[in-house]
Amino acid sequence: MHNNTLLTVNASNSANSIILDTMTLVFPEWTTLVANSSNQALEKANTTSIQWAFIDYDLPDTNGLELAINFRLLYPAARITLLAGQYNPGIHGLAAQMNVEILYKPVDERGLLSLLPKSA
Repeated sequence: MHNNTLLTVNASNSANSIILDTMTLVFPEWTTLVANSSNQALEKANTTSIQWAFIDYDLPDTNGLELAINFRLLYPAARITLLAGQYNPGIHGLAAQMNVEILYKPVDERGLLSLLPKSA
């Protein structure tokens, strides 16, 4: 049996909590992982197959778009959601080129649920 894994990469405990609580309700069978930096995230990604990553743009050791590029190279088919504070055409354009969706902060259940297919 294949186990799906969701990774949230965010320095904010409250955002991590909202993401994990909401996604666990929708996907109770998924494994969830948390990383507080890009280094932690890459360590986890090198040992566990990631199907969906939520990456904060504002990480303490890099910007989330750079981490998303690394994730895209490791997992070309993974779903990647970048958490951004405000609309920025440059970030939006690069994210679109990499097939990375953007969820604008503040992260809440409604925004997370809007990412799901209607059948979920």
